Amino acid sequence: MATAALDRPLSIVSEEIKPSIGTRILKTKEELLDGQLGPELKELLQERGILVFPQINFTDQE
Repeated sequence: MATAALDRPLSIVSEEIKPSIGTRILKTKEELLDGQLGPELKELLQERGILVFPQINFTDQE
């Protein structure tokens, strides 16, 4: 089930991978590269330990 991470008013849509670790981030490449989600992603990484970005296909330049 996709939810806002950890019941906070965030703009990140995510799914928990396991109950206490790992989160799948469900955002487009463009949304991730615009820089506005940086602080939220950092906080979520600190809380969940692992962030997974499925099917983003970043290039070396990105």
